[in-house]
Amino acid sequence: MKKILLLCMVILLLCWGISFAAKTVAADKTDTSAKVEKTTLNGESKDDRNIQNRPEMPELPAAVSRAVIKNDQAAEELQKKQNIQLEEAKLEEQAKADRLRDDQAPTNEIPHIETFVPLHDPNPPVTLDLILSQSFDADTLLPTDWIISPLTYRWRFGNGSASGGPGAGNVHSTPNAAFFHVFSYPSGQIDSLISPSMDLSAHSGSYVLRFWNWEPIYSGYDDSATVWLYENGNMTWLYHIPYASAWTINEIPFSSSSNDARIYFIGYSDYGYKDPYIDDITVRDAGDVITGRCCYGDPAFPSCTDVSHDDCIGLGGSWDESKNCQDNQCPSTLGNDCNTPVIANLVSGQVYTDQNTTCGKLNDYSNTCLGSYDGGEDIIYKVTVPTDGCYKFTLDPQGSTYTGIALDAACPLDPTTCVASHTSSSAITHGFRVELSAGVEYWLMIDTWPSPACIPSYVLTIEECPPPLPGQDCNNPIVVSLPTELPYSVDGTTCGLIDDYNNTCLGAYDYGEDIIYRIDVTETGDYNFELDPHTYTYTGIALDAACPLDPTTCIASNTQYAATPHGFTNIHLEVGSYYLMIDNDTSPYCIPDFTLNITECSAPPANDNCANAQIIGNVIDLEFSTRCATFDGA
Repeated sequence: MKKILLLCMVILLLCWGISFAAKTVAADKTDTSAKVEKTTLNGESKDDRNIQNRPEMPELPAAVSRAVIKNDQAAEELQKKQNIQLEEAKLEEQAKADRLRDDQAPTNEIPHIETFVPLHDPNPPVTLDLILSQSFDADTLLPTDWIISPLTYRWRFGNGSASGGPGAGNVHSTPNAAFFHVFSYPSGQIDSLISPSMDLSAHSGSYVLRFWNWEPIYSGYDDSATVWLYENGNMTWLYHIPYASAWTINEIPFSSSSNDARIYFIGYSDYGYKDPYIDDITVRDAGDVITGRCCYGDPAFPSCTDVSHDDCIGLGGSWDESKNCQDNQCPSTLGNDCNTPVIANLVSGQVYTDQNTTCGKLNDYSNTCLGSYDGGEDIIYKVTVPTDGCYKFTLDPQGSTYTGIALDAACPLDPTTCVASHTSSSAITHGFRVELSAGVEYWLMIDTWPSPACIPSYVLTIEECPPPLPGQDCNNPIVVSLPTELPYSVDGTTCGLIDDYNNTCLGAYDYGEDIIYRIDVTETGDYNFELDPHTYTYTGIALDAACPLDPTTCIASNTQYAATPHGFTNIHLEVGSYYLMIDNDTSPYCIPDFTLNITECSAPPANDNCANAQIIGNVIDLEFSTRCATFDGA
């Protein structure tokens, strides 16, 4: 019995030992699972875990839970250490690779930081440039490296004044443009204006040729100009330059990779009347964004901005690559006609000044008191004055010839007689003085006698008349009393006295500025009048009993184209007042310095009448002058 009881105790102890060992192993397995799970969770994102497929974990006692938390913290610290070790290992590997490259590099190579460079750049950088630019403004000769061929009837260069051109100064950009002179060439002539060679292989491959042209159409004839591209011996047609009555921009895109490219402008004559003109030529890369003046908005008061061509088109404007807003403000349509005049409301004590152009205004009025001088493009002003009185109008055409200025109380101006008008064939400042009334609208027109067809730039000045100068007009003459002041000799000038009278017996010699003398004769006598113009040519002197002097017949007159003294002698004058006018042709516009001499005739010659006729027996030392001889009747 004792043996059986002892055996039972041994078996019980053995079972208890096995049970304790199993619990210990289970605890160890639970601890290991916790470590593995923690390590895995630290290496995965929450979204990557498949929680549903994971075996269900039994609920652990509190002591075990504390062990798991402790092990979790240990695992986290371990993970941090592992991450640090991993980064250090990567850095070491990189350092080894760098050392290997340095060991293999030449000893004189400068160390550098490695960057990724593809073997082939799919979008290599493109140089966008202005490749060619020519405005023909240096002089009237062929520009450097340009070619004309075959030169028989060649392209020329000028300011537009040649017959068949747009008029002096009316090129796109002054002073000159290129033109094919079909006006003077026989039919069937061809000539080429050829640009310098361009290397287009180093650029984008796509280009834009731009230039401006002028050539009004002449019905029935086929004068033309075309544009061609030359590439290493091959010619490709690009463009037919269109007819244009105003300067017009042309844009021709083309492609080329030639290292020897040229642009050919080929002119063809067909007995035409208007020459093809070109100006301001450029060749640029197609992607090269350029800016120019853009005029848009109200044509009477246009807005101006410097933008690209496409941006200007988006604004609904007109674009000009060769101009900018700072140097060339947009032209206004004001002044185009009687409906849109430039308003000139004068203010007392102030001078009105306007710098403008007639170019682009069109020839709206060609039957006015300006006669031949209203055949060009014209501009209209509406003028009002603050008070009744004398007003002075002056036009400075700034280099243009054959200009006219006229004032009337209606628009269009009267075909025959205006309130005032003046014309000049020379490029000089000219105008008129006129009495005007407040409350009346006056209309002023400025025009030309083509050519030129227009005035590229002028300055108009309107002001109250300054106090009159002595001799300025018939109301303010220089008074000379005869014979009291004899001999009379005085130096003078007509400059600054205005051309008040240009329809007198002096004819063409009364177009300059004039000076008026009133000759008061207190004793009947015979007088000599002499004008010494010193070094000045084309001068005239005339005497009449009225002022202004008669348009056809005066008491006496004399003109002289040479710079020599001239006049008239032995002029018999009764007691009364007479008017003497000194003037000149328009070149020069005035006489800067002259001397007027008036003398009384001395005793008549011995053979003054028939009773004292000289017998011609001895032909030596005879009196052959009529100076101071008396007037014996018809």
